Amino acid sequence: DLVKSEYAELQFDKNAFYDTVLFLLKEKNNKEQYAASVLVNVHRPVVPVHSRYSVKIKTRLKTGDPLRSKTVMQFAGFKNKTIVKGAWDGDYMRATFDELGTVQLLIDTIAPVVELSGWKDGTTLPADTKSISLSAKDNFGAITKFKAELDGNWILFEQKGHVFTYSFDENCKPGKHQLMVWVDRKSTRLNSSH
Repeated sequence: DLVKSEYAELQFDKNAFYDTVLFLLKEKNNKEQYAASVLVNVHRPVVPVHSRYSVKIKTRLKTGDPLRSKTVMQFAGFKNKTIVKGAWDGDYMRATFDELGTVQLLIDTIAPVVELSGWKDGTTLPADTKSISLSAKDNFGAITKFKAELDGNWILFEQKGHVFTYSFDENCKPGKHQLMVWVDRKSTRLNSSH
């Protein structure tokens, strides 16, 4: 089923809802500093959706505007708040979601920030050091992608909020190491000794 408004199109399959829903779709003027669209309220976040559905939102940006390549879709639902890099379809950006909530297009020109906690690039750590931590923040909410490699090998960082911690294991024997961290499309190279 297609639900359409002036600036948004939603496509649900016939089994998307458990019961008949009198669907509410509202558009509001968007006062967000980085807004590239209206703010679209997709029904009520507490109503469950049985399957993924497609959302298309029309941008305010003109065709050919270089900021289109930096535009993302932000979704805020009952459980989740997420940023996705949708696909362009003319003046609309398209993405899929599995819950209802508020959707908007935002211009993301500020890269995520990685900050070291208690150590810095080039540090020789004391022999009894058990772990290292860093924080990763993004101006639009939680970090959605985090990857780390030590000397070219993938390693596991545990996450608590915006703090990521690596507990030294057999992959980190005493000596010089190179840690590579990728956060949402940003790469940061760090060197240290342990």
